[in-house]
Amino acid sequence: MRGECLEWALSTKEPHGVWGGYAEGERKQILQGKVKISA
Repeated sequence: MRGECLEWALSTKEPHGVWGGYAEGERKQILQGKVKISA
C-alpha cells in the first residue's frame, strides 16, 4: 500500500502531506532525480 500511495503522489505531483512515507520536499527531490526511492 505504501508504494501505491507514493506512486499516486508522484504521478499527480501532490504538494501536501506525507504520502508513501515521503514528505513534500523528499518527493520533489525524487521527481527531480536527486533521490532514488528505496524499496
